[in-house]
Amino acid sequence: MTDRGGMVSFLPGGLSDLAKRRNARSRRESSYDRTGGNDDWCAVESGQTLKMAEIDGPGCIRHIWITGGGNEPYFLKKTVLRMYWDGETDPSVEVPLGDFFGAMHGLAHSYVSLPLSVVGAE
Repeated sequence: MTDRGGMVSFLPGGLSDLAKRRNARSRRESSYDRTGGNDDWCAVESGQTLKMAEIDGPGCIRHIWITGGGNEPYFLKKTVLRMYWDGETDPSVEVPLGDFFGAMHGLAHSYVSLPLSVVGAE
């Protein structure tokens, strides 16, 4: 199946169908400040692990928003994103954070594409 741009897609309407309403219930995991302030961040030191979400039952991750930075110039290459499904002990996804979001070589240059976007500090 192809979309209007001729791209091959396994979704009925290509990526344009991602925003269409479905018979499902949406949920959200967030680091929002539960006190109502603006303290919604987590510092992750070298060698530490941060569990961002633990979701039970079936589902589909449709949006991921991560803001990062620090004094380490290649943190996008040195920070590893791991995702586990269905109680696995080995990750289904294990990739440098920047590579996952299309910021290759650890450089956060701004770009926008159909499924992804990055706003770099240029």
